[in-house]
Amino acid sequence: MSDPIILAYGKGQISGIWGDSQSFADIIPVDMVVNATIAAMANHGCVIDLARMKFHSSLERFTSTVFDIIAKQERETKNEGREAEESNTTLSFRGRRILNYFVSLARTYEPYTFFQARFVDTNTRSLIQEMSMEERKIFEFDIKSIDWENYFVNVHLPGLKREICKEKSS
Repeated sequence: MSDPIILAYGKGQISGIWGDSQSFADIIPVDMVVNATIAAMANHGCVIDLARMKFHSSLERFTSTVFDIIAKQERETKNEGREAEESNTTLSFRGRRILNYFVSLARTYEPYTFFQARFVDTNTRSLIQEMSMEERKIFEFDIKSIDWENYFVNVHLPGLKREICKEKSS
């Protein structure tokens, strides 16, 4: 889920991400999420109905701000770097593509970057404690076992470069 943001940042397409500075990002490798889900299903074997969540959008304000920034950059480019007076100029095709890209990122990540909930892992910890050592090795979803620096530097980012950016490892 975080890869498009990591890629855009790594390519210099964005200098950061908008969001609530008080919110936290939970990044859990998807294989661990899947393993925990399978282990929980095997352990409990029951259906749980989840309450629907409602997110309130602030996308209109975000889109307007991004539009203003892109339009200003286009005006400055046309005026060779000098500040230009604001006009009602429509975006060029390239500017519209850039805006649509950022609107798409904003729509995708808005629920995460403004999310105020805090997650606890009590149920996951309980599930791990109920499992035998053999089951723990098979499912391997204890996030406390992750060396995060090693994971990002030696596993995730090289895989992202290799599979998404098609770069060969050095």
